[in-house]
Amino acid sequence: SSSASSAAAAAESAAAAAEATVVLGRVDDGEERRAVAELAENESLRFSMELEFVQLLGNPFYLQHLAQSKVFEDERFVRYLKYLLYWKQPQYIKFISHPHCLYFLELLQRVEFRNQLKRSEYVDFVHSNQFYHWKFWRWNRFNEQQQQQERQLQQQQQQKQQQQQENTIQSASVGAKRKAPE
Repeated sequence: SSSASSAAAAAESAAAAAEATVVLGRVDDGEERRAVAELAENESLRFSMELEFVQLLGNPFYLQHLAQSKVFEDERFVRYLKYLLYWKQPQYIKFISHPHCLYFLELLQRVEFRNQLKRSEYVDFVHSNQFYHWKFWRWNRFNEQQQQQERQLQQQQQQKQQQQQENTIQSASVGAKRKAPE
């Protein structure tokens, strides 16, 4: 899966580099071809490194390490975290295999969250919540689906009962009209 996503990223980068060559009107000689290949290789490497880094953000203990190393106090790094939000876009999100990293990336935009990550108790709390989410997510979704199906069944039964009552009332009114003397 990782090699497939890397290959797709490399293909996208190569396509972008080729498009840049056409747009800039470069002459297709050997030196230019090497420059385009180098650009594509650099873009592919950048894509892979950013993907790996974003997915590392799904680990609360890594986030704690970053917080305790005072990396979050550097404005340039905070701006970099903001830049990385592009991974939430559909054309990039398909490469993410650990979706929690995007949730944490979103939380890292808040100063309070970044500051709390310095505390071990908070990181343990975040980690345990993450664990329980993974453990019970499927079960909770199953229960929600069952409850929704039960509600739909109840609604259908109520609609049937209403229809039967309406039919009974109509039948009674038609029967009363027939028996009424003229």
